[in-house]
Amino acid sequence: MAKKTKKRKLNWKRVFKVLFILIAIPLIIYLIINLRIKRITIIGTNNLTDLEIINKANIKDYPKLKDLKLSDIKNSLYELELVDNVEVKLNIFRNLIITIKEASPLYYDLDGKLVLDNGKKIADDSTYLGLPVLINNIPSSVEEEFILKLKDLNKDILSMINEIEYNPSLSKDGKYIDDKRFIFYMNDGNQAIVNPVNLEKFNNYVKILDTTINTMGENVKGQFHFDTATNRVTFSSFESLKTEEESDIDETES
Repeated sequence: MAKKTKKRKLNWKRVFKVLFILIAIPLIIYLIINLRIKRITIIGTNNLTDLEIINKANIKDYPKLKDLKLSDIKNSLYELELVDNVEVKLNIFRNLIITIKEASPLYYDLDGKLVLDNGKKIADDSTYLGLPVLINNIPSSVEEEFILKLKDLNKDILSMINEIEYNPSLSKDGKYIDDKRFIFYMNDGNQAIVNPVNLEKFNNYVKILDTTINTMGENVKGQFHFDTATNRVTFSSFESLKTEEESDIDETES
């Protein structure tokens, strides 16, 4: 007797499930990649505006996710001279997060260029308020060390400096005693003698100034020496320095 073959019923439920997955997954992906970024968050800027960054990154129209290339945004932002470091991320909420570390302006050099704390010098049409101006040239090797130390100076203290003069000290026979010596001409009428090696002491300028005013009076102006080998800072009034100069002249003439 011939054996009957049992017919298997087609599982339409499983077929529809597979078809749904095959159609739904590409559709979901298509919909997702055609979504636009929802928000732009910019972190870490002080001198650059959000508009400058958005325009430079070419994201003002909130591009679609499929057109978004984080590496291109990063590279374009590095073209901004004040940008020292950039990090670009996109989270699951379509928030584009741009974190920027700016190079800080330190002073204007003799050519009117803005000197940044990363050593770059840039032409600048605007004027940053509160930045000192260098009034003479510095040897490049000395300037590199000077910038390296100056960038650690408190910004409020930096804004108290009006002019910077490179002023190496020389012996009577014309040899360098200190070839890294600078004079800071302060907005308050005082002068500060500094050296990159000891420049961190200059962060205490306000405290030292207050002590001097309490001791000698507010009207006494003079020269602070922060270039000493110890933590001690010395002060000489301009009147006493003038007397010493006159005494030196008298001795020379005699």
